[in-house]
Amino acid sequence: MANTSFDLDSVIAEMDAVSEPTPEPTPVTDTAEKGSTKKSPRKTKVESRVIHFVATGFSALGMVWRAGQELEVVVGSPQWELTVDRGGNSWLDIADNPDEQVARYGVVFFASGLRPSSLEVSDEVLRLENVRGTREADLSRR
Repeated sequence: MANTSFDLDSVIAEMDAVSEPTPEPTPVTDTAEKGSTKKSPRKTKVESRVIHFVATGFSALGMVWRAGQELEVVVGSPQWELTVDRGGNSWLDIADNPDEQVARYGVVFFASGLRPSSLEVSDEVLRLENVRGTREADLSRR
């Protein structure tokens, strides 16, 4: 067998040179920055709808909503898709239209935005309301 010798450092240096990727050119995003290769950061704007419930009893997204609860849904999310009908309209779009809610549901259930402080509802009130609702449902079955 022939005696072959090699320099380990030079082999590693060759491998590093081959494995280093060639940097890709960065597009200039603004004509005023022609000499610059800096990318401007892109901010993704997430659109969402925030509502608060003003009446108890609206059923959506697998639960019955109570007065004072809040809901935020990101437009385009799977949760949003559950609010959309076959025509592509979401019931969240009528939050600012009490007349449409009355026509549809017979009552105004929700409004846009966060719950106002005047509509503050404690957990104890919600618990009692739930118990009362359960008792009323039990009594109506008799």
